[in-house]
Amino acid sequence: MAIRDVTRYLAMGIAAGAIAVAAQPALAFDGAGSVEGVVKNAAGQPVTGAFVRLKNADKRLTFMVVSQNGGTYSAKDLPPGNYTVQAIGGMNQSAISAPVSVA
Repeated sequence: MAIRDVTRYLAMGIAAGAIAVAAQPALAFDGAGSVEGVVKNAAGQPVTGAFVRLKNADKRLTFMVVSQNGGTYSAKDLPPGNYTVQAIGGMNQSAISAPVSVA
């Protein structure tokens, strides 16, 4: 299986702050794909507890995960396709990423 290694860094201020999300596709052992990354605030500090939405518009699928310590998140067992990623935390949210390919 081929995975295109692409890291997306996005940030957009809402209200008083901003959140950035970095997404990187990765392979899971069972052949399904995963997306991993880090959520950071405008100051570059990791954000724990942010919701991360992964959306595959073609298949009408949406997955949500929560960032852990260090702002890291991992969405596993994703069906192949293109996903956009957006982090949401409090009054802040990132811009929606360019598509990340999971194959």
